[in-house]
Amino acid sequence: MTSLLMRGDLEGAAAAQRRAELLMLQEARHQRYPGTTARSELHGCYILEDVAGVKELTERVAKAAADYPRWGVYADMARYLHRRLQGDFVGALAALEPALEETAPLEHREWPAVAAAHVHALSDVDRAADASRPRMACFDPAAASSPRPARAAPTSSTRFP
Repeated sequence: MTSLLMRGDLEGAAAAQRRAELLMLQEARHQRYPGTTARSELHGCYILEDVAGVKELTERVAKAAADYPRWGVYADMARYLHRRLQGDFVGALAALEPALEETAPLEHREWPAVAAAHVHALSDVDRAADASRPRMACFDPAAASSPRPARAAPTSSTRFP
């Protein structure tokens, strides 16, 4: 279903989803990891500028976030994408703020997408110069206040198999 969606075949993707749901009902099985395709579906709908699809996925991801707290970032990203498609750039930036607070480099899988969305959102509201200030400090080793110990640099005695 996701591959059909990414190729722009909305009707084929909907038919594949219906077939999968029917098979699951017939076999009385539960999906092992429900909602795990939502991220891919969300990006597919966004690329296709499918506002209704993004809205439906936003609601679905928000429900999952109620049970799985780290999914809150995906719900925030979905709200950002939905508002951006609607042309509400100020609202999109506001919807992204909670995700910016919850993510950090190497702490959440979605951080690169959140950081990129933040740059896009700031550009959309003519604040591109602000993009380099608060969030980019994570790339400056002197400014980093990470509790992680720094990795030792390889030495000439380091042997790799």
